[in-house]
Amino acid sequence: MSSGELASIDGRRARRDRNRETVVDAILSLYQEGNVSPSLDEIADRSGVSHRSVFRYFQDLEELYRVAIERHHAMLEPFLQFDAEPAGDRAGRIEQFVDHRFDLYERVAPVARVGRMHALRSDVLMDNLTRNRSRLRRQAWAHFRSDLDALPTEEADALTNAMTMVLTFEAIETLRFHQRLSKSATRAALVAALSRLLAPETS
Repeated sequence: MSSGELASIDGRRARRDRNRETVVDAILSLYQEGNVSPSLDEIADRSGVSHRSVFRYFQDLEELYRVAIERHHAMLEPFLQFDAEPAGDRAGRIEQFVDHRFDLYERVAPVARVGRMHALRSDVLMDNLTRNRSRLRRQAWAHFRSDLDALPTEEADALTNAMTMVLTFEAIETLRFHQRLSKSATRAALVAALSRLLAPETS
């Protein structure tokens, strides 16, 4: 095969990769705007890629949805991390942890709604969701370790599970999206819930 033919093949591959990324960018932007189930017409219009080309790059719309959500998860990886040194007192640790979870929710909410819908039909997405939930639980345990170490193991496990539940995407979604609470009211509710669970320090 000549160098010219190789260059032509490389060019087609690069163009295909660019167009594939453009389609993924398009569907993510539609998700961010609140369109949880964009049509092929909407995806093609937003990306500038023809209907036929979309299905050259993806087997079907379900594959496109999965790839887009996987890309979104990868983009959010830095924000899923939480290794900040716990603040000195319990109130400070609670504020610190709630701030992280609330900021994460605000970043992921539009696409996370879609991801949970498609996870029911995708083992890959469900595995990713399960891993992230386990990771967030471990973060709660590590951040409040000084509070939990003084408790019997079963009680500490139960408390960790309760804290994890209070700060799940679904819990925050109920307050922010379904009950239409403001950011400040939602944050106050989360702080109050954790404070009650951990109990105020006594003098």
